[in-house]
Amino acid sequence: MKNKVLLIGNCPSIDRIDFTRIAKDVTTIGTNRAWMKLVPNYLFFNDPKIFQELDNNSTELEQLKNHTEIVSSDWLEKQCFNNKIQVPDYVKIHKRPNQKKFPDCVTTAIDILERHYFDKRNTTFYIAGVSLAWKTPSHFWKKDLKPGIGNQNDKRWYDSRFSSILNNFRNLKPRGFNIISVTPNSRINKYFPYEHVTNLYR
Repeated sequence: MKNKVLLIGNCPSIDRIDFTRIAKDVTTIGTNRAWMKLVPNYLFFNDPKIFQELDNNSTELEQLKNHTEIVSSDWLEKQCFNNKIQVPDYVKIHKRPNQKKFPDCVTTAIDILERHYFDKRNTTFYIAGVSLAWKTPSHFWKKDLKPGIGNQNDKRWYDSRFSSILNNFRNLKPRGFNIISVTPNSRINKYFPYEHVTNLYR
């Protein structure tokens, strides 16, 4: 049986997705602050700031603990060690297959989750909310959606990271990953086919 996996980034386009209509046979993977939009089957992040925000939102954290596999990589472990903070016991750490790759959340999640939870030969990853283009106002990056959540990094800070993430996506293609973009006007649409997200609705 083929697995359908909807992987959710943090671009503003996810506001247009009706997560209540996602078909039951679709597995959801949220990254970073996607927990503010839905309770996914998996949540993946690499930044200690995310679990620090979750620790300050106990209701949402309890929901995630009860319904979500919370996963990260040894990159999070490294950041925590450098900053002398503990990785929470609710986060399951996996080693990154490629230690030299830029550790963005989306392609690192694909690498790790495919290795430990899915078989890429039988899985299609649908990528939502990953435009790799700066939008103003951006989504969860400003502190205006919920007190204490977000950051103030600007376009210049993100542009180089977007280029590194795009390169990571390019490198997934020859490795046999089945990837479909459901993000309109994403830069990854140059390398992977695009479908409308409503194709995943029930």
